[in-house]
Amino acid sequence: MRRSKKLTRSERVLDGEAILPYFRTVIMCYIYDVEFSVKVVKSARKGIESAPERVQESFALLTDDLKASGPVQSAWANYSKLGKDKYHCHLSHKWVACWTWEQGTIIIEVYYAGSRENAPY
Repeated sequence: MRRSKKLTRSERVLDGEAILPYFRTVIMCYIYDVEFSVKVVKSARKGIESAPERVQESFALLTDDLKASGPVQSAWANYSKLGKDKYHCHLSHKWVACWTWEQGTIIIEVYYAGSRENAPY
């Protein structure tokens, strides 16, 4: 749609006409698609093997989420940060998983998966 009157600069930007010539600074944005590496220690693997099948499936989903989006898993039940670089969440009412992540790396280590009674926190 053409207008008969000449538009001011702000009107052209608001109307979406010829926006690019009015930007003098170009901002570059890089989005990195990082996949984290999840290491499950032997004691955590043994603990989850003794869990019910439903809990084992939840643990598999948790490790997939950790690989895809990193150590902060706020969508999981009772997720919390335990301290510097340590996190945990509940797999069910009686089962938890704990992991650690050193900032600046892509390695997440699951150091405990088992019952809440024996959790190391």
